[in-house]
Amino acid sequence: MKGMKKVGILKILLILVLLTSIVNADPFLSCDPESGRTEYKIDWASGVVEYIKAQPDGSLYYDLNAIPEGETTGTLYGGAEWLLDGQPQGVFRWSAGRPFVLTSPLGLSIPTGLRLIKREAE
Repeated sequence: MKGMKKVGILKILLILVLLTSIVNADPFLSCDPESGRTEYKIDWASGVVEYIKAQPDGSLYYDLNAIPEGETTGTLYGGAEWLLDGQPQGVFRWSAGRPFVLTSPLGLSIPTGLRLIKREAE
């Protein structure tokens, strides 16, 4: 019974590890942490501007899942909030921009021919 419990726990841990890797499978845009950095701004060439809250260490972690296929350009700015008497005011000072180009693979189709197969004996 004790051995079966261990096997059950190992199965649960394996499932959790696999689920975690599936959830985090998409690419992310990231940068080095910087103390005091509280927000990032991406100015996309399409005219869309996105604001992303910095991670607690001041780094960027931005999910690229919604980026369309092909080439996409943008400019990344790092920001920190102005303080008045130690209180945040909702006003940011932005760094100089860092232009970048993302290239996503084109023409990815839905996988077909999904089936179960039995492995041939060697």
